[in-house]
Amino acid sequence: TGWNKKASYLKSDGSYHHLYDEYLAQAFGKKLIPSTQGGLNYAYSGGVIVGAHNTRTAEQPHLALEKQINEYLHAPVKKEALHILWAGGNDLATVLATAVTKTTPEEKQAYVLASINTMAQTMAQQWGALQQAGVNQIIAPTIPNVTYTPEFFDKLGEAAGAQIQAKSYGLIKQSDFV
Repeated sequence: TGWNKKASYLKSDGSYHHLYDEYLAQAFGKKLIPSTQGGLNYAYSGGVIVGAHNTRTAEQPHLALEKQINEYLHAPVKKEALHILWAGGNDLATVLATAVTKTTPEEKQAYVLASINTMAQTMAQQWGALQQAGVNQIIAPTIPNVTYTPEFFDKLGEAAGAQIQAKSYGLIKQSDFV
C-alpha cells in the first residue's frame, strides 16, 4: 500500500541513496533484492529494534527487527552467508525526541538509558536467534546516522517549535508586527 520498503533515504532528485550494504553486495558482484521481491534484504524503511519505537508498527509489523528476523528464519537460512544486522538509528531518533519531552534532566537521562538498555537487550536476542539458526557470519555496524531519519527531523522540529513557543510566550506582542 505505497509503503517504502527499501531502507534508504532520498537524494534531492528523488532517487534513493545506496546504503553501505548495497555497496558491499556490489563489491561481491551481487545485488541486494528486498525480501518483498523475493530477495534476502529484510530491512524496511523506518525499521526499529524495539517495535514500540515506531508508531507505524501496527500498520507495518515488518518494521520491528524481530519480525524481519523471524521472516528470514522461516525461509531456508543461508548459514554461511554474510549477514548484516544494522539497526538502531530510527530507535535512537525516537528515544531522543521523546526524551526532550521529559520534565527534568534526571527523567530525560533515565528515559534514554532505559531505552538504550531495551534496545541492546532486544538486539542481543535477535543476534542470538540468528546464531541458534546456525548463522556464524554477522556484521553489526554502529548505529546508523540518526540525523538522516525522517522521524528525527519531524520530532526535532516539533520539539524545537514547542520550546520556542514556550520560551517566547508573552515576549512577543501583536503590536510588534506591522
